[in-house]
Amino acid sequence: MPKAFSDMDILCVADLHGELQARQFLFEFIKKSNPDAIILAGDVTCGSVSFAEDLFDELDKTRIPYYAVHGNNDPETVQDFFEETGRDLAGKRTMIGGIPFYGLGGSGPTPFNTVCEYTEETIERKLAELKVPDDGRFILVSHTPPRDTASDKTAHGNHVGSRSVREFVLAKKPAVVICGHVHEQHLSEKLGDTIIAKAGTLMHKKALVLTTPENKVTLL
Repeated sequence: MPKAFSDMDILCVADLHGELQARQFLFEFIKKSNPDAIILAGDVTCGSVSFAEDLFDELDKTRIPYYAVHGNNDPETVQDFFEETGRDLAGKRTMIGGIPFYGLGGSGPTPFNTVCEYTEETIERKLAELKVPDDGRFILVSHTPPRDTASDKTAHGNHVGSRSVREFVLAKKPAVVICGHVHEQHLSEKLGDTIIAKAGTLMHKKALVLTTPENKVTLL
């Protein structure tokens, strides 16, 4: 039977970091899961727009809709490329399978002084500018996870997610947050009423599938 309008399997990946092996893993996951759409939740590159260009050329050949937010390692040249190709989710509302998706790129400050880090005040402003609905019937794609969750915990036990993302989730109650950034974590959890779908790094052959509208998360 054909799928309902919003009945979709969405392959979610993060943190390719410009690695050719990560790109190979992505296409293996596409072949395995046969998704209806693909989300790249940031750190697609480590600065090389040519990596993003080549990746998007290959994704175009699959004829599967795909979308991206930038991560803290994706510079303005990569962000501009995402925007020019019409694949950019950051700072806007995009309908995917009848569901409104909103995107937040970059991350908070890190010890590594990467190219796209924001203060918590800037993250709070960017989230407020999204103008999300009050009924919680939307999905947020955020490179950075919410603070003080299992999703944002490093191997050393530090919580490095965003406080502003956490406050936004608790206040606006999105159905799902798709995120990446913290390489060690690959899981699904709840924050209030919201499902946090935390994709581990694609460099380590981690991905997940979000099935809507029931919002089931399958870790791959």
